[in-house]
Amino acid sequence: MREPVFSEDERTFLAALDDDYAWEVAQALTDGGRIVGGTPKAHEAARWIRDQFVERAGLDPRNVVLEEFPVVGYDLNEATAGPSVGDTSLSISTDGVWSPIPCAQVFKGDGTGAAGVAGEIVDVGRGTREDFRSIGGSVRGKIVLFAASDLLFYGAPVQQMAADRGAVAAIAHWPIAPDDALRLHVTAPFLPMVNITNHDAAKIRGLLAKGPVKAKLVIDNRWDGEPKHVGVNVLGSIPGSEFPDEYVYLCAHFDHWFTSATDNNAGVGSLLSIAKAIAASGMEPRRTIVFASFDAEEIGGWADTWYDWLIGAYSHVVRTLDGRELHADRRGKIVAMVNMDVVGTKDAEVSIETTPDITRFIQRAAEDAGLLAAVPARIFWPPTSYDDWPFFQAGVPVSQTAWWGPAYERLYHTTRDTMETLDRRSIHLNSAFNGLAVIRLAQSTVHPYDLDENLVALNEGLQILRSRDPDSRDHVDSSSLEAAIRSYAAHVARLIAAPLREKVDPRILNLRMRQAAAILNPRMFSWDFAAPLPGWAGVSVFTNPANDLRALKDAIAALRLGQVAKAREALEGVATMQWGRHTDYESYRKILGYIHRLPRGRLLWADGFLPPLSDVHREFDALASKPESTPESFLSEIESLEEKVTELYRRLNPIVAELGRAVSDAAAVLEESR
Repeated sequence: MREPVFSEDERTFLAALDDDYAWEVAQALTDGGRIVGGTPKAHEAARWIRDQFVERAGLDPRNVVLEEFPVVGYDLNEATAGPSVGDTSLSISTDGVWSPIPCAQVFKGDGTGAAGVAGEIVDVGRGTREDFRSIGGSVRGKIVLFAASDLLFYGAPVQQMAADRGAVAAIAHWPIAPDDALRLHVTAPFLPMVNITNHDAAKIRGLLAKGPVKAKLVIDNRWDGEPKHVGVNVLGSIPGSEFPDEYVYLCAHFDHWFTSATDNNAGVGSLLSIAKAIAASGMEPRRTIVFASFDAEEIGGWADTWYDWLIGAYSHVVRTLDGRELHADRRGKIVAMVNMDVVGTKDAEVSIETTPDITRFIQRAAEDAGLLAAVPARIFWPPTSYDDWPFFQAGVPVSQTAWWGPAYERLYHTTRDTMETLDRRSIHLNSAFNGLAVIRLAQSTVHPYDLDENLVALNEGLQILRSRDPDSRDHVDSSSLEAAIRSYAAHVARLIAAPLREKVDPRILNLRMRQAAAILNPRMFSWDFAAPLPGWAGVSVFTNPANDLRALKDAIAALRLGQVAKAREALEGVATMQWGRHTDYESYRKILGYIHRLPRGRLLWADGFLPPLSDVHREFDALASKPESTPESFLSEIESLEEKVTELYRRLNPIVAELGRAVSDAAAVLEESR
């Protein structure tokens, strides 16, 4: 590994890093308990962070502001004792004597109102349709208990199937979490729902084995379904000495569930300690550095969209829920956004996601900071659904660092995410790495973009399509895209050549590179609906269609041989069937409407990034009742699946054409930098 070479500014920054201060910030926020976006407690936290920027980090108070934006939120009783959230309670009884059970509500929907609901508890296992069938009775008027798993993304399908069967509420527990921990994920508002510990779930199941168990559930969250509450972002900055209208962002959200030492109090600690070290170093950044701590990362959007998180960042850089653009003047002027979310965990694997154009730059900064030598880490593109995504959506090159891994997966969003999860050395490495990246972005003469990495991403996307579906060459016209890639490659090769770079005004070159990034990056990727959690991972725009085409064609080929089991196995590979096969069709359709085809188009930061999906649920179910037989027995299923293949091709062509136009437009912008 090469030896790092640090500038004087970088050496001064590294020497000034105050790890004790980062720890102190994380401790203070952790001791303060949950901070729900848009609530009075969030406002209090925002003011505290603002004061830290001025009083401890040493930023000029004129350059530290609170930015308000609308959120959909809750009126919470912050005085409620114990781990229950808001005015939420759960009690159980077998003999008329009620015993309280610690619980956490899911923070979405109308809840139960102050009167609550009551009913017998019915254990539905994991909550699959097979589980519902196996209980042999109705759940109408009852409260379902289920073991939540990420395969069914935060319990939404279980809620929907229970609601369709007349249940009045749901109780979930998370087998992945420590047995004594509460876990909280925001899920769909199909039913009033609370989460309990595995220990208490086992207790209830033990009682159910002896006879009926009744429950009383109150979720009186005073939910407001429209954006009438106020979120508050905290923005501190050090103005640029040479290019004050060019911006480099360093970000970490401050709202959180439970104590959340890792997610994301240590991130805020890193943010403030980096700001303090840069200010203390006395360096004069050439570009303006913006230190942003966002509110409403966990929740804050409308009830009728799955994509209700990232609202603080989305409001800042894209638009607010009421349609305003807070910083339209910064469009095209943000050099990069560096985000920190889930920071400093013990025994972690570090995941650093980027846009392709700064992947190698981030790799070098991570090496120089000693991060890659100290912990297992992977650096990859594209971005996923942290606060960096709205910036990416706005065309900004981004990076996001998460200290994750199997150990933290058990603690994520639980009451066990405490200071004991953190490691001082990890927080230092996080601060050193992200601080170095920000300084280098702010001080570089020419933006450290690797435009040729976009070519790797583009060609890899096409290869995914061609390898998973060779027939796509005959059905998807990619000629304009391939021509655009060749043109883009030629311009990139010209710009990379050192003699030409020396002749080009760096200000013009930087402007053109930012403009090209804004055009191209957001068109290269979409969401991965083949992953367990829809709207969680970014992938090439070709990944989901290619995945579904291969699954559909494998199923058709199997049916032409009369192989039912093999065909059903292939259909399980269709993106939505990884969870849909466990769900009734009517419930499945409602869930798709919630996460993909919403009324009023309120997708927020998912706008324009949802891939075409294939609905093969009815074919999958129809095959369940058919034995292995001759191909003639499956003509209707084969015809239906072939129609879906044709439809996917029809929807792929405009995607390819749009990407081709983006690549061509980006190439034209780079041409203007001559």
